[in-house]
Amino acid sequence: MDRAMVRFIRYRLLRAGITLLLFQTLLFLMLQAMPGDFVSTLIGLPPPLRRGLRAVMGLNDPLWQQYLRWMRDFFTGHLGTTFRFPHQSVGRILWSLAPRTLFLFLPASVLSIGLGYGLGRYLGGRRRPWDGASLTLTGGAIVAATSFPPWVAFLLVQIFALRLGWFPAENVLRTSRWVGVAVPADTVILWLLGTGALMAGSFYLLGHVTRWHQRRTCLRRVGAIALIGGAVLAWYLSGWGLLALDLLWHLALPLTTVVLLSFGEPMLLMRLATLQVADEDFVRAARAKGLPPQVVRDRHMARLALVPVLARFLIQLPFVMLGSLVVELAFFWKGIGRELLIAIDAHDVPVVMGIFSVVGTLMLLAHVLLDVLHAWLDPRVRTAIAPGMQR
Repeated sequence: MDRAMVRFIRYRLLRAGITLLLFQTLLFLMLQAMPGDFVSTLIGLPPPLRRGLRAVMGLNDPLWQQYLRWMRDFFTGHLGTTFRFPHQSVGRILWSLAPRTLFLFLPASVLSIGLGYGLGRYLGGRRRPWDGASLTLTGGAIVAATSFPPWVAFLLVQIFALRLGWFPAENVLRTSRWVGVAVPADTVILWLLGTGALMAGSFYLLGHVTRWHQRRTCLRRVGAIALIGGAVLAWYLSGWGLLALDLLWHLALPLTTVVLLSFGEPMLLMRLATLQVADEDFVRAARAKGLPPQVVRDRHMARLALVPVLARFLIQLPFVMLGSLVVELAFFWKGIGRELLIAIDAHDVPVVMGIFSVVGTLMLLAHVLLDVLHAWLDPRVRTAIAPGMQR
């Protein structure tokens, strides 16, 4: 790593640290400016008891003391103590809700990007970008992206849950299946997420290893069957296979809802980016060499057009922690988004601040990662920093 890159990383981390302090300060002041407090939401308490509760919770402390206490709790990872459940930290609450939120919205984000990338690449590589198929897919993506989320959830529940009975209408699991089971549901969820990540990495490695082989298509199919069969066998031997199937069965409708609402934006972005690079010199040179249209689209146009789509994905990824409040309420999915609504209604400020702080910090880290990757790929970026940093 050259000196310019090291200077850029230091400069970007310094800016990120200052931004984080400003963000936490503004978040604290904005939430403190909200009318009322947690004690005011408790009905029927006599005034002396209200004053005592405010004193115990530190609501009567000077603003600067509350601010220093909050900054201490944030940088130690404790994130304060919730008002609704004394002696329970906000960090522990978020840690307990994170598996179910990630179980729904992380695969949904990956599938949305994958579906949007595939459809956008297909539409952008067509010779006639405004034919019937392109208009149909584009119109469907726009309708799905702009649809009212409760209506989409209600429609899927009515058709596939209530009328056809293929999937459950609500909740994360079936209670009767988990009676007497020693393993917690969150543990199985984490293992499912780990299995998905391991499978994705294995598929990528398989494609990378076999890309120069003459029979790469056959090898990839055999390898994919072996990987899937190995994963199914491992879950069967673990004794958690039926538990995992129950969780995936309940995941089907919420996951479909989120994907339908989310794939349109990356599809349109990928299509536009592909059309923009269609007339570049390197694309024309590839066509002049006589390469098949599919090879020109996949190896030349789509790779460059993928950059803004991946940037958008990295920026939106931290919001996975917030989930989707509407989807969680529609399917009674107990995640962080539902907890945020309950905390706002109850004026549980530590929980609200903790959730927004975690999401804001992850978003800031995503921006730093994008800037570092951009500087690593383009030397002009890392040399265009402040003049004092270039010495």
